[in-house]
Amino acid sequence: MTKGISALFPTMTRKTLIQIHLILSSFLLPFLLLMPITGGLYLIGEKGAEQKEVAFTIDSEVPADKKARVDFFKKVFAEKQLNFNFEYIKSYAYGKKLIFRPTSRDYYMAEIAADGKTTISLVRPNFLKKIIELHKGHGPSLFKGFETLFSVGLLLMTITGVLLAILAPAYRMRMITAFGIGALAFALSIVV
Repeated sequence: MTKGISALFPTMTRKTLIQIHLILSSFLLPFLLLMPITGGLYLIGEKGAEQKEVAFTIDSEVPADKKARVDFFKKVFAEKQLNFNFEYIKSYAYGKKLIFRPTSRDYYMAEIAADGKTTISLVRPNFLKKIIELHKGHGPSLFKGFETLFSVGLLLMTITGVLLAILAPAYRMRMITAFGIGALAFALSIVV
């Protein structure tokens, strides 16, 4: 087995793999802690909280076209002298509820009533809600880019860990057994 790996990676030594694995895991540790903590809390019902207060209302018709809607609200916020930058607008409830993202910080939302009147509210999430929003990919574009790099780093960290276990005869069978049990538990959790 190790001869096959040596053939695939002729310049890769065990020491190099250990260094790659340690650097990746140390660099990614904040994310490695953030994701299961926020995901676990979310799954048990701890989703954070937010305070919502009406900021202002508008009587103008909100455009249905996405680009026109963004331009419209940028103009509205400028007219209200609000220094609020949003990256995009997420639409819910058939376009009657609009959320200005990112939502991992204080943000605004718009609710369009049947009579055409639009209520704009300021939403202030608490710390837990903010980091759960980051986990869900609702943060700034820069953070989403970092999350993408994190996923690649996590994959590389996993691969180097598996290669290290395969290269060490004392750990090889334990790793294969643990992987088999984990794969079976994963498959059962999907089926059941």
